[in-house]
Amino acid sequence: MQDEDIEDDSSLESIKIAINNLPPQMGKVFKAKYYQQLKIEEIAKELKISVSTVKTQLARGKSKLRELIHDFLLFYFL
Repeated sequence: MQDEDIEDDSSLESIKIAINNLPPQMGKVFKAKYYQQLKIEEIAKELKISVSTVKTQLARGKSKLRELIHDFLLFYFL
């Protein structure tokens, strides 16, 4: 295994950990969008929330993921 592969594996693991640390509703929305590849309207219907809420949760989820990944990587490399 090359160093690049190890770095890729670490990055993927960091992302998975960060996603699992999102608040529950945000995590459900995020996983539905990016793991299940559902459309925003489908997510809203499945979770019985508004389209606007789905969009807000996705935007907040991306922001939160940036923070969590940043914090994790700082901790990991120190």
